[in-house]
Amino acid sequence: MYEYTTKAWRKFGPLNYKNVVKGLVGIRQAFKPFIEQELARYNGNVIAEAVFVEPSASAILITNSDEELHYNNFFVHRKHNKDADLQFQAARLMQDFLVQEAKEKGLTIVENNGAIEDSTTVIIAAVAKFVQ
Repeated sequence: MYEYTTKAWRKFGPLNYKNVVKGLVGIRQAFKPFIEQELARYNGNVIAEAVFVEPSASAILITNSDEELHYNNFFVHRKHNKDADLQFQAARLMQDFLVQEAKEKGLTIVENNGAIEDSTTVIIAAVAKFVQ
């Protein structure tokens, strides 16, 4: 529960898609009671940024398919080192899983191209649809 989602795969073995998903799902399960408590506390009127929230409590998924842009964003507040590079690799694998999951759940997927004004209308519409 106290692990970064981009490090949780380590509990299951080497860095690969299967272990990244296991780590994410494990963190989701650990946080589920707390998330449900907060959703109930605010009657579901919560906006939060978190990959560990179950899709049933999500309106949108913001992704970054441009690996170079994602890399640059990932390292804005991180130092480049072996551990951080592994976390970025895990983040890319996690994003693949999250995109597939969002498609299966019919969630809105918004591409983060670095310009929030390009995505604002889509995000607002997705949130409005979700809260109805």
